Amino acid sequence: MTQLPSDLPTLAPAAPLSTALPRLAVKSRAWLWVTLGVGVPMVLFGLCVLTGVLLVMLGTDKPLPVTNADRAVVVNAELLAEWRDDFTPDAAHETITSKRWPDKGYSVEYEYDEPANDDSPYLSCMATFDVTERIARTTNADQKDGALRGVQSVANVVLQERNDIYRWGDESAFYVMMAHGKPTGNCFMARKGPRTVILRRLFR
Repeated sequence: MTQLPSDLPTLAPAAPLSTALPRLAVKSRAWLWVTLGVGVPMVLFGLCVLTGVLLVMLGTDKPLPVTNADRAVVVNAELLAEWRDDFTPDAAHETITSKRWPDKGYSVEYEYDEPANDDSPYLSCMATFDVTERIARTTNADQKDGALRGVQSVANVVLQERNDIYRWGDESAFYVMMAHGKPTGNCFMARKGPRTVILRRLFR
């Protein structure tokens, strides 16, 4: 049997696993916390930015071309002229728009305003078509609240609810606008199924 030379250097014994692994574990855990502390907020921030972009893209109303069917669902100045012999509407003073909502509902808005002519009435009409009747109930309530607040913010204007004058659909409200004891206009809001309509007319 071959004998090893006696003058070989003595090798120090390797460190036991019980002392080496804990140091590695502590170091790895520190890097783990650094990764979580820096990486997770960056990921969350990126998700927030992406979510915001998607919400902006999905939450934007989409304008639609106005069709004859759109014109047929709103009360316009020509229809109003049939009730007033002293009024001849000018198409240059009317606007009509149609748009699709993010939830696939859509609305048609009409306005006639001829501020330079004291004999011309002001007229606005908006028809909305929600995807469900439940959403339409909320739409009708919101529109009613907004319209009433807007009218009541005008000085010296008082609203008189007169549902005996006109009713329509599943729920409706008809108001006469009064100023200094005289009628100055009408406001009508109604819902029928998933459809809602709001009409405002001001006398000159």
